[in-house]
Amino acid sequence: MKPISSHFGSAKILNLLSRSSDIVLAAFVMIIIGMIIIPVPPTVIDVMIAVNLSVSICLLMVALYIQKAVHLSIFPSILLVTTLFRLGIEIAATRQILLHADAGHIIEAFGKFVVGGNFVVGGVVFLIITIVQFIVVTKGAERVAEVAARFTLDAMPGKQMSIDADLRSGTIDSSQAREMRLALQKESQLYGAMDGAMKFVKGDVIAGIVIAVINIVGGLIIGNMIHNMSMLQSAKVYSLLSIGEGLITQIPSLMISLTAGIVTTRVSSEKKNTNLGKDISSQIFSHSKGLILASCVTLGLSFLKGFPTWIFIILTIAFGATGIRNHFKKKKQAAKAAAGGMGPSAVDTDVDGHSVVGGGADDYALTLPVILETGKNLSNLIKKEKGSASFVEEMVPKMRHALYQDLGIRFPGVHVRTESTTLEPDEYSIFLNEVPIVRGRVIENSVLTNESEETLKRYTLPYPTSKNMIGTAALWVENRYVEVLKKAGIKYWKPLDVMILHLSHF
Repeated sequence: MKPISSHFGSAKILNLLSRSSDIVLAAFVMIIIGMIIIPVPPTVIDVMIAVNLSVSICLLMVALYIQKAVHLSIFPSILLVTTLFRLGIEIAATRQILLHADAGHIIEAFGKFVVGGNFVVGGVVFLIITIVQFIVVTKGAERVAEVAARFTLDAMPGKQMSIDADLRSGTIDSSQAREMRLALQKESQLYGAMDGAMKFVKGDVIAGIVIAVINIVGGLIIGNMIHNMSMLQSAKVYSLLSIGEGLITQIPSLMISLTAGIVTTRVSSEKKNTNLGKDISSQIFSHSKGLILASCVTLGLSFLKGFPTWIFIILTIAFGATGIRNHFKKKKQAAKAAAGGMGPSAVDTDVDGHSVVGGGADDYALTLPVILETGKNLSNLIKKEKGSASFVEEMVPKMRHALYQDLGIRFPGVHVRTESTTLEPDEYSIFLNEVPIVRGRVIENSVLTNESEETLKRYTLPYPTSKNMIGTAALWVENRYVEVLKKAGIKYWKPLDVMILHLSHF
């Protein structure tokens, strides 16, 4: 038996639709306009309502998986088309309700099944959904869109100058600069369009309320005066249909509003293959202490009189187990990182372009721009206590930032190799593209000072000498005299600071 798709030629149809997407969109807009003008049978209204509901669900699901707002840059245009589509459905359904008291099976099902056939309950549910959508979701998303548009437009000149500076310094090439400018342009256009598009959502909510009220009032008048129904009977027939229509249009409208809120409030993530759910779980469930405290609070709530104990016990176990698991997981990772720092493996850091690595050149497969290689004593000094973290994640980035501020050129990331077998214990070497350029030496248990010999003699400080990075004499003072240097106001540098100075001079 041939597959069903072969009988309908679904592959050919989908291929044709994808190639003629512009014609499909134009035809869809014409259908919407036709729904507003021409009477539409209930079956067609059911189809349109199903399409409206499905499209809203699809957009909401897509919004949950975007990494940044610009990945759904067509959303303002989609928002306009879907808003017009809902208004067309509401007008077509209103015409059928008032003329024939029949607007299709979906509206009738919503009027009877969802609210139990009670038009009072239906009216209350409709008002609650509308108020939540209008006051909470739409109003908040509208404000976020306004602020995002303003901040994005204000930041454009600075971002453009940053791209130009990176291009001049050689950090990026012309094609990358062009792509970054296009992305910046798309971002500014998106937030500017979202600022105006949120007015569509706001107007759609107001129109839904007005149309529902008109349907109810018009239905009461038509039922009582034309069809000779009692007011109660007219209310039961027309109000249920009107409320069903209001619910079936407001629920997709609410999902579109949620989609707009997610898009406008989405903070860009630099991680690959991430989504809103992953970001929420990684940021909330990573705080072990917060989860453990939450479990304590829910445990206390379980003892309150009248509260269902088993629900809060389950929540307590869930919060507590997650918090304790994350706590021990972090401890295990920290212990592993600390152990790795003493051997040949790498100690991962959160700073892009930096790592503390044990071993020689075999640890790298690619050529690295700048490498700082250290001897055994300096390696131990870097790894001592939290030395590796402060050196790689604080001192080196501060040096790079200072050089960028002074020169306007981005200093490349510095990779640190520890325990080099080719260097003396107190030596360090700087490599450029894996080629050794310069060596330096520090004196163990001493600090470097730039004061003159006369000044140090005045304070009776012993000072061994060596050559500094520019070839002149460098004076070293033992660590036991650091307090004397502090009281005298003499500037000094520790061994790790000396390497940073040499890197910045280099």
